[in-house]
Amino acid sequence: LSPVCLGSLRRAASINAEYSGESTFGEEAAVDETTVSECHQGCVFSNADVNMEYIKCWGFDYDYTLASYNDKTEELIHEIAINFLVDNLSYPDSLRYLRYDPHFAAKGIAYDKKTGYLMKLDQFYKIGARTTFFGRRRVTAEEILEVYGTLRLGKNYVKKNIRVLQDLFSVPEGCIYADVMETLVREEIEFDPEFVSKDITEAMSHVHTSGLMHKQIANNPESYLTPNPDLLPFFQRVRERNKVFLLTNSPFWSVDAGMKYLIKEEDLAPMGLKSWEDLFDWIVVDAHKPQWYDGNRRFRNVR
Repeated sequence: LSPVCLGSLRRAASINAEYSGESTFGEEAAVDETTVSECHQGCVFSNADVNMEYIKCWGFDYDYTLASYNDKTEELIHEIAINFLVDNLSYPDSLRYLRYDPHFAAKGIAYDKKTGYLMKLDQFYKIGARTTFFGRRRVTAEEILEVYGTLRLGKNYVKKNIRVLQDLFSVPEGCIYADVMETLVREEIEFDPEFVSKDITEAMSHVHTSGLMHKQIANNPESYLTPNPDLLPFFQRVRERNKVFLLTNSPFWSVDAGMKYLIKEEDLAPMGLKSWEDLFDWIVVDAHKPQWYDGNRRFRNVR
């Protein structure tokens, strides 16, 4: 591989931006494309060597893996969760009128259930002094030091109080945290940050378990999914020498509607396949990950 890696340059630029200027969670530091001319941006880079010769079975998730969602999906998640908070948990109705900001939050931000702060933590639990917010208000380094007495949290404190929003579905969730905190403070409503976290977690669970999000996307896949022209050629290469399976928490009818939009039957015909299902040796839906990995639930045919 080329010694110049785009990911490393972006990381270095991000670190530089953190200490030289202000940024929101979702902002990425700019990278001079002329400095990455040696780096093939179509490649996949790994921090460890993997000999693919010994990999005989490839597994895929559906959401945010085969299915690439756009900002409108995040807006839908935000809307469903906010409506749940207002309709079921008596949060202020004014929350409904806040517009979703796709550029505010980012995967991996953390919420402190004790202080209500949204922040970025590095691997050593150091707080990002320029990327800490209370609601939509940026918190100063002086305020952080006044609250915590330090810019580095202890391991036990993190384990007890910090909730990391660690997947891409958490991007709109981070925005919900900020909107809720901002609204409660503005309307002078007393609250406990830990119970706010529990309520938002319940609202996000409702987004997925109610079927509202899946139904909306299944009925209008062209509005929420971004087709990838490289998807089918990729499967052709993988299937030449490997077994392939799909493992997803989503229900079959949702996956079926999305995959039929992403991979057309007429494109499968030259491969001798009739349906997107023929691309996989096994398909597991409604998996309930992560419990699926250490559970012993029986498999049931869904069709």
